[in-house]
Amino acid sequence: MGRAIQNRLAARRRAVAIEAQDILTGARAKKRLSQTLAFQVDQLMEKCRVADEKFLAASMAVMVEEFRSATAFDDRQKALMNAVTLLDKLMPKLSPWYVRHDKLIGFGVTIVGILSGLAAVAENMAKLLKGQ
Repeated sequence: MGRAIQNRLAARRRAVAIEAQDILTGARAKKRLSQTLAFQVDQLMEKCRVADEKFLAASMAVMVEEFRSATAFDDRQKALMNAVTLLDKLMPKLSPWYVRHDKLIGFGVTIVGILSGLAAVAENMAKLLKGQ
């Protein structure tokens, strides 16, 4: 079973490498160019996952400078979209813990509210039964 999984992963890795090579070598068409940009942004995101804040700030500065130096509308739009994509993906990483885990905090508060409500109901039921 281990060999089957290893062979499947190796085949998948080869398929991804072939697709990446196709994207990188055939960047003349618009579709290929957009795939190349998406591939580059994904590579940058993967590298940013292990980088510190200084590198991330430098990356944003480079992207902002690319936006400023672009003269054609399409180039400006692409540079802006790359910067926005980077910022969207970095915000969860750079935000404080309570922003990253807001759903978990909300769930915890809800559980505490439910438990206190059940405790109050149980107490009232106990008082009602003692009163009879």
